[in-house]
Amino acid sequence: MWNIVGAGILTSALTGLAIPGTVAVRLRGAALGIVVGGVATLPFGYAMEELERLLPEQFLEASRNKDSVEDEPSKKLDLTGIYIGHVEAELDEYKREETKQRRGWFSRGKN
Repeated sequence: MWNIVGAGILTSALTGLAIPGTVAVRLRGAALGIVVGGVATLPFGYAMEELERLLPEQFLEASRNKDSVEDEPSKKLDLTGIYIGHVEAELDEYKREETKQRRGWFSRGKN
């Protein structure tokens, strides 16, 4: 999160320094850029941190192994396939639990 905020602050401060005018005007622009850049990128950094927490373990493992996959051009990292496999595994687990809960033809089931 703080990497994203730091990048936003640095970019905004350097943009503020690029304002034409005297040194005082440029420093004022850099100070304003620090404040605006930090405030603007803080929600994005927080959102990225929360998304990383929600990712399944396969995505994190795949992103770690991404460098080794990029070395070989014949192998491509398929994050969509990994996610679909994860969802299918969860669906199969759900179906197994549903069949365990069914007792018989005349028993009351959940509606």
